[in-house]
Amino acid sequence: FLVDYGLDTFGGSATERLDVATSLGALNLAFGIEGFADSTSTVAIAETAADDPDGVWFAGSNPSGDRVGGVFARAGLAPTDWLALRAGLRVDGYTLSGTASLNDGAGYADVPVDQDGIAVLPSFGVSVLPAPGIELFADYSEGWRPATLPESVFGGSHIGFASYFAPNPNLKPERSRTV
Repeated sequence: FLVDYGLDTFGGSATERLDVATSLGALNLAFGIEGFADSTSTVAIAETAADDPDGVWFAGSNPSGDRVGGVFARAGLAPTDWLALRAGLRVDGYTLSGTASLNDGAGYADVPVDQDGIAVLPSFGVSVLPAPGIELFADYSEGWRPATLPESVFGGSHIGFASYFAPNPNLKPERSRTV
């Protein structure tokens, strides 16, 4: 077999922080943007067609596709030396496209995967500092995680075995709420 796996990832983030004295107390702000993209590819060439009749022993284990980022802002206000308030907002989006190789029992079929989505994710909290070294706090935040390329389009079989592992091209983003 001649096998060539490729994974290219490009990404980055930029964040700005500001500390401002206001009549309500010390205000700190943070805002920024981040993003990344993955691009994968696999080429597998068997010595003879009988070596890998379905072309999935190697090619299915590294899907082709890409994924992408978000913007965010956070603010903290300390109106007194014993009270701190926090709030934030994040907007995340993604696109995922690729090809899943699914075994329907009669052989392998390529299934296109094309998903995208966006989520607005709030967070807020309060801290009370009743004495030096003691902080009581309550926070709420939401999170969101779209499916990865391997989860959505990773599939194939192990070399020489009938064992098949399947992708799930219909995965929806996971959502979390933390209190």
